[in-house]
Amino acid sequence: MKIIKDNKVYVQYCDIAHLMEALAGLKISCPNSIIEKCFSNGFICIQDNRFDFIEFEGLEAVDFFKKLDYIIDYEKVKDLSEDELTQLGSDIGKTINKIVEEYNSMSEKDKNNNYERVITECNLLKYKMMSIKEFLYQKKHIKMKLPTQETSEIPKQNKIKILIKNLFRKK
Repeated sequence: MKIIKDNKVYVQYCDIAHLMEALAGLKISCPNSIIEKCFSNGFICIQDNRFDFIEFEGLEAVDFFKKLDYIIDYEKVKDLSEDELTQLGSDIGKTINKIVEEYNSMSEKDKNNNYERVITECNLLKYKMMSIKEFLYQKKHIKMKLPTQETSEIPKQNKIKILIKNLFRKK
């Protein structure tokens, strides 16, 4: 989920974790400032932080994330009812079906040329559908921790220690 306020955008860790895969499939580039902020100190998205937000500043970052439609915009969904959110998910399912039907009606040559694009579009739409489902669950059952004036920075702890700790955590 993303929240855009003035010249800042807040994006959840789970969406940042999905970002690299999306960029490769969409064949678009990411501003260096975003890559540096996310990945220069190491980036680990785990169950404990996946719904936390990272703050990005500047017009370049805001414009970049505005264009990423697969990341749901909090301002667009926050006031929707359960039925409206369910309908939104249903509409995404219909869009996926339409893309697949169009793909299936293509010639073999066109299928080969469009395969990666179609797979990426469908995967991103499925991701958006799952994000809506998670938002609906959070809205009903969990008090969501939204970003405040404080910046949600990537912690500067030793990332290897965190990874090892989480790998060997007793369940």
